[in-house]
Amino acid sequence: MRSSSLTLVVVLLFLSCAVRQPWLGSEESVGVRYDAVWIPAEELTGRRQMDGDTAWFTVNGWTYKVRFEVYCPEDETPEGQAATAFTTAALTAAEQVELEWLDSYTWDRPVCRVFVDGEQLGALLVEAGYATWEAPDEE
Repeated sequence: MRSSSLTLVVVLLFLSCAVRQPWLGSEESVGVRYDAVWIPAEELTGRRQMDGDTAWFTVNGWTYKVRFEVYCPEDETPEGQAATAFTTAALTAAEQVELEWLDSYTWDRPVCRVFVDGEQLGALLVEAGYATWEAPDEE
């Protein structure tokens, strides 16, 4: 009995390490759009809420904190709060949200293009003046 329990534990540990997330990190997933479900701030118990260029999504049953491909001011600033409000409104109003993984990570988060009803959210943020394509210079 003890041997079979030990075998079961070893197999479960192996599987938990061997199972890769369904879309992050696979070469075939770069540039592919995945349907996603945005998780509003009020549902993020125990997790840091989103800001203008970061949000939580569920894809294929997995939950991810995703960094957008644009740069918004920090949420502690009035400009950052305006960017967060813009992003929240866009995600709330969207009938369809899609993520396109860009094969890079920033601050241990996947960087994705986020599409709301077919429009690139990063481009909408830049056009509205809430974000830039390039990272701001660190002072």
